[in-house]
Amino acid sequence: RDEVWAVLGKRYRQDPSGDHDVDWETSDFEVREVAPDTYLLTYTLLQVDRLTRRATLWQRRAGEWTILYHQGTVVL
Repeated sequence: RDEVWAVLGKRYRQDPSGDHDVDWETSDFEVREVAPDTYLLTYTLLQVDRLTRRATLWQRRAGEWTILYHQGTVVL
């Protein structure tokens, strides 16, 4: 968590406008139900010249969607 905050802080110091996703492209979206009210979302994210595969685990609790886990892995 501390590392995420450090990266975000660095990005916003470099560009305070917060417009960091201008050159981002997403593709290959898939959603799989892994348990009742729990879904795994996977997709590909291209950020300028950096390609990553992303996975986010979502769960509905008391009618609200919550992220339980997120991972981004660089594709070499």
